[in-house]
Amino acid sequence: MGTIIAYRSGFDPETGARFFSRIPDPGNRFLGTHPPNASRMDVVRRTLATLR
Repeated sequence: MGTIIAYRSGFDPETGARFFSRIPDPGNRFLGTHPPNASRMDVVRRTLATLR
């Protein structure tokens, strides 16, 4: 959903998703329910492909 909102607002979601490459994977710690960063970036790319 964040990808769609960013895209429709005129922002580049792929640029925003690069943030995931700068933070550690969630693992078992706080936010451990979140998927690995590589998966999150893949979702952004796949969603963006459907919007373009």
